[in-house]
Amino acid sequence: MSNNELPNWFEMTARANFERFLSPYKGREGFQALQIGAFAGHASEWLLRHVLTGKGAMLTDVDTWMGSDEEQHKQIDFTHVRDVYDRRVDEWKHAGRISTRWSASDKFFALELALGRTLYDFVYIDGDHTEAQVYKDACNAWDHTKPGSIIAFDDYGWGEGLPMELRPRRAIDRFLSEHQGEFVTLTIGWQYWIQRTK
Repeated sequence: MSNNELPNWFEMTARANFERFLSPYKGREGFQALQIGAFAGHASEWLLRHVLTGKGAMLTDVDTWMGSDEEQHKQIDFTHVRDVYDRRVDEWKHAGRISTRWSASDKFFALELALGRTLYDFVYIDGDHTEAQVYKDACNAWDHTKPGSIIAFDDYGWGEGLPMELRPRRAIDRFLSEHQGEFVTLTIGWQYWIQRTK
């Protein structure tokens, strides 16, 4: 894969859900969005252009920009990915509408707790795809959202042929089973979207 031809997984698997479930929040004052895993910023740009347009609305992106132990990632130069991301979101950084954290998600959430946690209106979980880490990200996301917030898991259907411990699905199922009655399901497919009940 050429470094100049980075895949746009957002367009391929996520945009339709973003449009369906997040467009109603366009212009909402103070809307707080968090992404665990930002890659080249395709979802970031869409959120900033189409949802996070209200006063005080903010996006926080968390990523190591080091990739993970996935076959596709071995073909990608993540220094280039970070450069592409920075260029894509530059105008909103200058406007103070995005906070970029070059960090593992566990460290980010630990710092959030230490500083007085933000409660997010939307969390998109698309970082490390291993079962153990997806479960931790799900639990942390839940602790940093409020009733009515949306949590979206990418790649629920990803990893066919891989051992279960390397795939997100079992972690997502476990997490959701522990919170039965506390959310409504918005959609299930390649992605799994839920909304916390009020």
